[in-house]
Amino acid sequence: MQFKSAIIGCGKIAGGYDIKVPDKWSFTHAGAYHLCKETRLTAIADISEKALNEFSQKWEVGNCYTDYKELLEKESIDVLSICLPTEKHYEVFKYACKKGIKAIFCEKPLSYDLGEARDMVGMSNGRVVVVNYFRRWNPALVQLREELCGGKFGKVLNATIHYTKGLFVNGSHLVDLMRWFFGEPKDVRLIRTNWQDARDSGVDFFMTFSNNITSYFLNVQGANYVFINIDILTEKGRIVIGQRGQKIEKYEEVAEPHFQRFDILKRVETKETGWRDCLTIAVQEMVDCLENGGRTSCTPEDGLRALEICCDIVSQRE
Repeated sequence: MQFKSAIIGCGKIAGGYDIKVPDKWSFTHAGAYHLCKETRLTAIADISEKALNEFSQKWEVGNCYTDYKELLEKESIDVLSICLPTEKHYEVFKYACKKGIKAIFCEKPLSYDLGEARDMVGMSNGRVVVVNYFRRWNPALVQLREELCGGKFGKVLNATIHYTKGLFVNGSHLVDLMRWFFGEPKDVRLIRTNWQDARDSGVDFFMTFSNNITSYFLNVQGANYVFINIDILTEKGRIVIGQRGQKIEKYEEVAEPHFQRFDILKRVETKETGWRDCLTIAVQEMVDCLENGGRTSCTPEDGLRALEICCDIVSQRE
């Protein structure tokens, strides 16, 4: 069976990051639908006719709408991607549920408003919903999580995360990842606010987990580039997740070769992760859930929890 898919919002993550239609891997919703043999992109919507026309030509989609409601009224859609600005997620999600869409792939964060996000969780009952904290579909990070939970590297001591941009847009990815790695935080504390605007803020904060694991999140100010780096120290070594999750470096404890009176860390492995395939794996998982039931790797409950933590952090500056 082939599922008909649609995308509302024709920006970068929707399909713009792909320079051309991919034949091997993609980091966009359109590319993932193209590469998944069980899905076919049949309709798109955007308020910008220019963006709509460019997207339509690139991805060869004939059914184009400037009104998403018209798309959902006229088209028979199984899977819907919501790639609009965060403040628009709720109204589109609500209307899609009203129209009976079976599966929804929603960009993160779910909303800026906790009440809206909680409503979205309630509306998700009976349908397949994915929230795009995409690192959960990175095979190398899935394996690393299993190794950390299984004690391969000994006790986790702490983690330090550097991130650019704001807490909700970028930092929430790391909030979700640390919660996925280490479980529910016992404590979340704001350290300082570096900058803020109407929608988002750059903040330093920390989260404490069971077994006294603490993750420190440090916002990088003034950078024009995107940067995410995660440095995890354990009893037996160190793991560095660099380049936004594209690379993992592992270090092991060895004797210092000159003094031999103490141990140091030596890099023993560097590898590229499966970051290119995250969205395609997510779409395939949606298809499997539609066909066989089950829950996705990043549920609306996960999206809500990440938002709750972020809202808790910014509330502490008042």
